[in-house]
Amino acid sequence: MGSSAREVPGLAALCLASVARHAPRALARAHTLPLDERCFEQLMRALKADAHAVTDELLLALLRPGATELDLARCVQVTDAGLRRAAPRLARVRRVDLSGVGVTDGALGALLAVPARVDALVLARCRQLTDGVVRAFSRRCLPVLVELNLAMCRQLGNDAVACVLEHAHALRRLDLSGLPRLDDGCYAAGSAQRDATLHGLHVLRLAQCRQLTDAGLAAIFAITRSLREADASDTAAAELTAGALAEACGGSLYALELAGCARLPADALPLLLVGCAALRTLALARCPALTAMHFQHSSHSLRTIDVSFCPLPHDALVDVAVNCPDAVSLGLRGSSELRDETVRLICAACADLEAIDVGHCAQLTDGAARALADGCPNLTSVRLDGSARMGDEAVAVLADSCARLSVLSVAHCARVTGGALHALARHSHFLRELDVSHCAALTEPALVHLARHSAWLESVRADGCAWLTADGLGQLVAACARLRRLGVSRCARLNAENVALALRAAPLLVEVETEV
Repeated sequence: MGSSAREVPGLAALCLASVARHAPRALARAHTLPLDERCFEQLMRALKADAHAVTDELLLALLRPGATELDLARCVQVTDAGLRRAAPRLARVRRVDLSGVGVTDGALGALLAVPARVDALVLARCRQLTDGVVRAFSRRCLPVLVELNLAMCRQLGNDAVACVLEHAHALRRLDLSGLPRLDDGCYAAGSAQRDATLHGLHVLRLAQCRQLTDAGLAAIFAITRSLREADASDTAAAELTAGALAEACGGSLYALELAGCARLPADALPLLLVGCAALRTLALARCPALTAMHFQHSSHSLRTIDVSFCPLPHDALVDVAVNCPDAVSLGLRGSSELRDETVRLICAACADLEAIDVGHCAQLTDGAARALADGCPNLTSVRLDGSARMGDEAVAVLADSCARLSVLSVAHCARVTGGALHALARHSHFLRELDVSHCAALTEPALVHLARHSAWLESVRADGCAWLTADGLGQLVAACARLRRLGVSRCARLNAENVALALRAAPLLVEVETEV
């Protein structure tokens, strides 16, 4: 979209987006406006705050033949008929994102028959697509694709994946997460074409493909040669998968996700750490068999480690920090054995921590926050949500000591009151994300006060806050000029009408959760 994927929409796009949301009929003749393809792409980004505003009519009124990107993710009002009518204007499109759109085989086929070259195709959660459409566009589109995302396309199975591996030799990023029909039969050993595709992959995601066995996963990963990121979370991955990853792509792999792998034993850890010398990110959350951390030697490459909800004892949690002294991010969420003293020892070993998640750790008190503030002053992201024994003091010491604090979550912290937000307003001048959901002891004036003193605030979650009123929400939105994400679901004093009215003052919003 435009010159940068993260570029903020321009003024013209924001103005048109506001008209589209609140007076869509006024854009019925938008095809006569002097919009170029860049403005169209910025406008579509601006409309992400309310994807329901994008209809067939609006798409056709705004779409320009020179557009290079079509991003309709979550635009559920766009129909097959609208996509078919838009197809002739897509000759120059290089990237298509239809995530969550109810596109069918026929409409997708019509879309892909027009562009000369689509190198990125994102079809996540397109649940009506079948293996047949992948076969249909295999020879035209697959050979030039660099990125393909078929995550959660639940009707796709072995035939579709085999077709992708057979023809998509330029592919570098492949996401097959959440395909319930995918099993070991998707990969036929000995196929030179399929091996070539796997050789070239840099990113492969197979999360939640629960029909794939440990042996099947190992067979696929064993053929890869240059993987940089691999995700086999919530699968049967165990010793064989770990061994295949370590042997086949140990020199290139820097991010590995094995969260929720119930059969992954503690013995697999040293195999991965020794074999994958370049590993920087390791996610092992929710692995019930991971009861110890067997480090053969310290790992100076690991920067991000997540062992949330693993049954690790106090000593094992400390071992993680001691053996990963250069870690900058630790996920310890739901660690039942994590105590204030454990946190102090972790901070002593990893003084350069920038992000830590200790949410839902029942034993932690304000003392843990003091240990974090004293031992890790470079923290930018702290998640304390669900810590019932933490209160205002925890927030105050972090705000006072961690000058770069930009992300804070205290959701479900019953002891956090308005005093905590006033402390943030005084000290945390770089706060970008705040989650105070279900904090019953907070007050609306305190949240508005913080918003007025937080010029960089981009994301606020206040779900389940019965004290939040329509007037307060309006003041909050008006005070946060950079607000892009907002969560106010299940707030008893809000309704669809007054929420919609308040949101008119937030033109940059791209993600809104307003279930009332």
